[in-house]
Amino acid sequence: MTQQTFFKRRSASKNNIVTGADRRGFQGSEEALVDVELAEETCPRFERPAVMIETLRFVSAREGSEPAEAMTAKSHALYEYLMASARLQLQRQDAHEFRVPFADAKSYLGIERTDRLREYVDAINDTRVSYDFRTEGYQRSGTMPLLMCDYIRQDDGQQFIAYSMHRAVREVILSARRYGWLELNAFRKFRSKYTARLYPRLALIAGQSVRKPLSMMPEKLAGELGWAPKRFHWGNFQSRVLDPILIDINGGEKIAPSVARFRVEMKLVRGTGRGGPVTDIVFDVIPNEGLTRQTPAAKLDDVHAAAARLHIEGLDVSHTPAMVLVAQAVTSTGKTVFQIRNEWEETVLALLTEEHRNHHLRKLLDERGVGEAFSVWVDRYGMSVPAAEIPEPVEAAKEVVLVEVLPRAQRHKEHAIDQSTRAMKQANNIRPGNGGLPDTAHEYADGIVATYADSEMWSMLDGADGLPEADAAVIQKAFGVLSRQGAGQMRKSIYNLARSISAWDLPRAVRVSKAILANNRPA
Repeated sequence: MTQQTFFKRRSASKNNIVTGADRRGFQGSEEALVDVELAEETCPRFERPAVMIETLRFVSAREGSEPAEAMTAKSHALYEYLMASARLQLQRQDAHEFRVPFADAKSYLGIERTDRLREYVDAINDTRVSYDFRTEGYQRSGTMPLLMCDYIRQDDGQQFIAYSMHRAVREVILSARRYGWLELNAFRKFRSKYTARLYPRLALIAGQSVRKPLSMMPEKLAGELGWAPKRFHWGNFQSRVLDPILIDINGGEKIAPSVARFRVEMKLVRGTGRGGPVTDIVFDVIPNEGLTRQTPAAKLDDVHAAAARLHIEGLDVSHTPAMVLVAQAVTSTGKTVFQIRNEWEETVLALLTEEHRNHHLRKLLDERGVGEAFSVWVDRYGMSVPAAEIPEPVEAAKEVVLVEVLPRAQRHKEHAIDQSTRAMKQANNIRPGNGGLPDTAHEYADGIVATYADSEMWSMLDGADGLPEADAAVIQKAFGVLSRQGAGQMRKSIYNLARSISAWDLPRAVRVSKAILANNRPA
C-alpha cells in the first residue's frame, strides 16, 4: 500500500469550497493501517462527516434489530477500520467496492482466528442504522445496513473482506464540509461497544474551537447508544454503560486511556423529586494539551536523523523508541537527539533492576511498550525519574539474564489465571497485592467489575493449555451473558466463575458456565 500525499482541490469556478472530495480524509501514513506498531507511534486519525456523527443511530430491538447483541466492541472496531480504509480510496471514480486483506484486519483487531473475524463481519452485516442527512439542498432519512460485506478468495489463497457502503453515505462523505477526526487506535482498545458509539460525538466536540458540553437526558442518551432494556433503570445504565465508557476513555486502575487527544468528565444534573432523579447527563471534553505524540516532529539533519534511527546500544531493541517519537521529543523539550537517547538509556537501565519492577514506568514499558513508556517519561516525568524511585543505574542492571520463553498454550493459561484472580478479587472488593504486598480492601465500582462480563475479555482461553476449544467457547459465552444480570448477581457470578479458572479447575468452570447460560437465556 503506497502513501498518498497529494489530492485534487476544487477550482475557483466552484467558489473554492473544500468538501470531502477535496480532502485526503486521513492524517498519518497509510502504512499505519497495516502496521499496528507504527499506528501506536503516530496515532493516525480519519475523518467522519459531522452529519453522520450527529444523526447515526443504531436501530434498537424495539424497532426490529438487536445491535446490542450483534455489535460488540470488536465488531465495531472492525467497522471503523473498514471505513478508515475506504476513506483513502473514495476519491476514485470507481471506488464503490473496497477490499481489506484478512491478515490486515486480524492484525488491527489483535486476533488470530479467521472464524472470529467472520463473526465480526456477520455482526456488521446484521446491523441496521438510521441516518437523517440534512445538508444544503439535500435531505435523506431512513434505515440502512451499516455496511454490506462478503468475501473474496484469490487463486493464490489470499482472502479479503469485500465491502461497500450505502450510496447516501458515500455522497455525504464526499460532500461534507464539517467533520470530526477519529483516532484509529482508539476503537481497537475500547472494551465497551457503547464507548465506540459515543466517542465520535465527543471527538467532534474536541475538534471545535468553542467546545460546548454534550448534555442529554438519560433515556434519550440510552436510546441513541442502543441500550434498550424492557424497562429503563438508572443504576443499571450507569454501571453497564456510563462507567465503562469513562474507563475506556480516561483509563482506570491498571487500564490505560484508549483516547490520546482528550479526556472526558461526566456531571449529573439531579431533579428535585424523590431520591433526586438524574434529569441530565453532561459530558465535558477536555483536550490533553502538550502531549509528545501530538507535537510536530522536529526536522532533523542527516547526522541526527541517522542517530535517531539507531538501536540504543545496551538496550533491547524493543526498548529503543522510534525515530518519530525522538523527533517529537526534540520539539517538545528542546534537547538534542543525543541527550534524549542517553537519558532514556540511563532511565531504562535503572527501571530494569529488580528493585524497581513495580515502578509506574516499568509497568508501562512491560505492559504497553516503549512508545507509551517513552511518551509518559517525557510528558509526566520531565525526562527524569524521582531519585526516591529510581537511583542511578548500577552495573548489575547490565547483566544478561536468560529467560525461558513459555509455549503459547502455557502463556495463555497463565494469562487466564492471572486475569481471573484479579477479576475474582475485584468482584469481592479486594485490591490485589503486587510485588509481594498483601491484598487490601478497596471499593470497586460496578462499572469496573462489569468489564469482565464480556466474552472478548477472555479471548486468551482459546488455545490455553489443557482447555478444549469447545469448553473455552462455553466459558467465554458465559462471561458474555453476565452483562444481563443485575450488579449484585453479576459480581457473584464473576467471582464464582473466575475462582474456578484461577484454580484452573476446568471441569468446575464448565459446570458453572453451563449453569449461568441456562439461567440467563434470552427472554
